Amino acid sequence: MKNEKPAKHRTVRGRLDYVHDERGETGREWFTITVNADGSRTIRAQCEMDEDGLLRDVIWSLDSNWRPIDAYVRLNVGGAFQGAGWFWMNGTEIEGEILNAETGRLRQKLRLEHPPTIFGAHPVSGDAMKTANFDRTSKDKIQKFNGLSTSPLPNGGSGPLLTFMVMTFEFIGEETVTVPAGTFETERYRWHFEQFEPIEIWTLGGDHVPVKLRWDELESDYLLSELTGDPK
Repeated sequence: MKNEKPAKHRTVRGRLDYVHDERGETGREWFTITVNADGSRTIRAQCEMDEDGLLRDVIWSLDSNWRPIDAYVRLNVGGAFQGAGWFWMNGTEIEGEILNAETGRLRQKLRLEHPPTIFGAHPVSGDAMKTANFDRTSKDKIQKFNGLSTSPLPNGGSGPLLTFMVMTFEFIGEETVTVPAGTFETERYRWHFEQFEPIEIWTLGGDHVPVKLRWDELESDYLLSELTGDPK
């Protein structure tokens, strides 16, 4: 009997530049997507926001249906530790182990009516990949999803501490977009908020690789400047 090699994962890596309308580049983000043979994936992101003095590290895993499994988030703000947390999603039961500079150590437990569809920890790459949950076969061009967020702030600079929220996305259409990394055929979505301007999102392929995001709230574009690997 021959020894069979295990199925190999594939990896996509990229960089996003945060570009303000007037002040130019104000931050950057490196992301890595590792897709396993069974369709599950782990995503890693390192985010730097110069003007806020924010450094964010996030690792989160999704099942083959893009549903969140677990995540780790660590924040430094102004050169000092802000907080870190590990989160586990088990159906409708959510648990978190958190160490926060303001509150100290705490354990968080949430029980939801339905399992969360989206986990949001504020990397721009993660914002783009939220669109993977959108059902393109549906006639509904605006769809709502149960989600978890680690911070209510636009820059995600507090916590991490989980809150439940309903996230609303709209499919706009297919568009050709040119960014520093090249020209791509993308899908365009719009993420709606009650208290903020919407975020415009352009993604590439079945991996929903972030190509471009635009948020008028922060007067900024988020542009793919590097891309390597084998995106699907």
